[in-house]
Amino acid sequence: MAGTLSKWDEDDKYVNQAKAKLAASNRKFAQYREAQCDFAASLSGGGAGSAREVRRLACVSELNNRRAEQLRNAASDMPLK
Repeated sequence: MAGTLSKWDEDDKYVNQAKAKLAASNRKFAQYREAQCDFAASLSGGGAGSAREVRRLACVSELNNRRAEQLRNAASDMPLK
């Protein structure tokens, strides 16, 4: 997304603003993903073996895929230089 923003056909002021907002959004997303996936892992209870870690990693993968789709959708309509 940052690369697409660099190619965005818009005034630098708005490009820089969007880049800063993307960086902030990415930081918040990482915090959310960690908390959400820790919660998901806790639902394994006393699960045997690596059940807790498998559940956590499945959650990370799912949320990363959703985030990537959101960013692809946001970038898809941007007019580029």
